Amino acid sequence: MNLNTRTTHTANRRERDIEKGVALLTRGRHKEAVQLFKALLERQPDDVLTLYNCGIAYYSMGQYALAKECYLAALTCLPDWIEAYHNLGQAYEGLNNPPEAIAVYERALQLKPDYFHSAYRLGLLYRLAGEDQKAMAAIQTAVASKPDSAEALCALGVLYRERNRFEEALVCLDQALRIDPHLAQACYNKGIVLQKSGEFEKGVGLYRKAAVSDPAFAPAKWLYHLSLPMMYDSQEEIDDHRRRFQRRLKDLIESTSLETDEQKAYALTGIRTTTNFYLQYQCRNDLALQ
Repeated sequence: MNLNTRTTHTANRRERDIEKGVALLTRGRHKEAVQLFKALLERQPDDVLTLYNCGIAYYSMGQYALAKECYLAALTCLPDWIEAYHNLGQAYEGLNNPPEAIAVYERALQLKPDYFHSAYRLGLLYRLAGEDQKAMAAIQTAVASKPDSAEALCALGVLYRERNRFEEALVCLDQALRIDPHLAQACYNKGIVLQKSGEFEKGVGLYRKAAVSDPAFAPAKWLYHLSLPMMYDSQEEIDDHRRRFQRRLKDLIESTSLETDEQKAYALTGIRTTTNFYLQYQCRNDLALQ
């Protein structure tokens, strides 16, 4: 039997080039990876691995439309590729097209009902769309598929919290924090549950922990500095909280820069977190502080 050594050599070269492109991706050299993958696609336009990895490179560069086209082309060649469906969903999210992303994630879950990544993203999108029951079902699927995912457990805890099912929320959030004690979202949401359950100081402590764990997470910083109890046991307690509120408000103002658009967006995110009207409950007519 005469072997086609030229074909074998070409295949080996292709594999080496794909491996080189993946190595460039791993090192964050996305533009070089795209150039390599595009050269490969000029020789073999329907190579699914090259299309898939080129999509990853484009996505990493924020070029979501080009990433989408790569994943669609890969799926034309290989229609049951779950990972390509999931990445296509993420590209649609990058393009701010939640309905298409939801449809793609659902397709991935039709192929593999316990596929963690798509179930998790689908749950988050359903929550943003206000479809709580579908969000709960998707996140529960994600947790069942990967019980050690702190992010999925936190997301499930958030859904329980938003339904005022505080005991179930605490179970999920505590599990998340046992896996990742510094997960800012879990600290923050447990703080909200505790504060609403009457454990004000523990809640504020968790806001502070969340803000330290993730300094870019504005809601935690704002609630740590501006939270006040609704009820007080004495005039002394009111006075103490007022002094603390004034001190932390001053710290918040001094530590919040508004020089760049990013800093302004950060501040707006924090401001939207809470509108504090509890000062009025203290029977003091101090409009300036309010």
